[in-house]
Amino acid sequence: MPVIAKSPPLDENGPTELARAARAFNALSDRIAHFVAERVQILAAISHDLQTPITRMKESRNRETGGTGLGLASAHQLAVAVGGSLKLRNRESGGLVAEIRIP
Repeated sequence: MPVIAKSPPLDENGPTELARAARAFNALSDRIAHFVAERVQILAAISHDLQTPITRMKESRNRETGGTGLGLASAHQLAVAVGGSLKLRNRESGGLVAEIRIP
């Protein structure tokens, strides 16, 4: 997972209004960093799942063989959670295309 550089927090000392503004900015910066890290982690997980070799697809993926069929549903929920979408379509030459769009 890529490391996202974070700038040092603003100094929260000084006049009351300046200190209050610096605290608010630092809190906002922390929240944004958390959301970006979470989004990067979700996208990395989706990317990993989509790049995993498809060898198991040749086998049955039902409850008797240990599968639950939740892979695409999970990918869809994760994409929607970050404001994106997951669309599936049949490939003309056979197979399936899974397209994730993240704004």
